[in-house]
Amino acid sequence: MLSAFPTLLNYSMIAPFLIRLTLAGVFLVMAKSNVMSGGHKKTIGTIQIIGSLFLIIGLFTQVVALVFGIYLVYLIQQKIKTHAFLTKGINYYLILFILCVVLLISGAGRFAIDIPL
Repeated sequence: MLSAFPTLLNYSMIAPFLIRLTLAGVFLVMAKSNVMSGGHKKTIGTIQIIGSLFLIIGLFTQVVALVFGIYLVYLIQQKIKTHAFLTKGINYYLILFILCVVLLISGAGRFAIDIPL
């Protein structure tokens, strides 16, 4: 494979690790607001907290990415009902969804408990 910086390919497993940490941070912030609101959102917030902790340590990464991805598709669909596509936060959820898909395909990367199958 041709690359402008071939030595950086030695660190290619660090990219999923950085994506894991980013998604975990974002979902922890989302979880805080969901837990505070109560009701069924409290359950969603608890799932987000557990999933974020799993992402941080790299446990069940692909399963968590799938669950978070499904949740993001739901959020995107809810936003599209009320707003035009790629406005009012839809692009934010779309980027997070793409990051979930990348983790689903690539796996946990370095510094993870997951064992590649």
